[in-house]
Amino acid sequence: GTTKSVWQMNHTFADKPSPESEAAWQSIIPDGRGFVTHPTLAPTNASLSVFHEIHCLHTIRVAYYISLHDNAVLKNSSYRDPYLEEVKARTVVSHIQHCFDYVRQALMCAADTNFEKPEKGSGVTDGWGVERQCRNYWDVVEWAERWRNN
Repeated sequence: GTTKSVWQMNHTFADKPSPESEAAWQSIIPDGRGFVTHPTLAPTNASLSVFHEIHCLHTIRVAYYISLHDNAVLKNSSYRDPYLEEVKARTVVSHIQHCFDYVRQALMCAADTNFEKPEKGSGVTDGWGVERQCRNYWDVVEWAERWRNN
């Protein structure tokens, strides 16, 4: 089914990794990490894509903050974040590369066609505060090209 939702910024999911933010990310993944078995839909063990997508987004987020941290350390920052140092030890570049392309393909597959109005003055949109509902990616591209401004 579908539902209406209005998105707002949640810094817990966007800010630097910490035990608290990691617990929040873990709280949106079901027990079993989204792997299921169903007599007709998934007779053998299978993962629901959405949970793989969330896992990948989380992986990219962590890699981003590790990169920022490493850059600060390279610039002779005296501060080292022990939590990020520990997480860095488990980060594999090929996994991050997989996640970049996996999330790209997931976004194209979903092809979200909700409208986001730009902010007055700046002409940009942050996507917050917009009521949303959620479709083939190339059909959306074709529609956008047909209706483009000349």
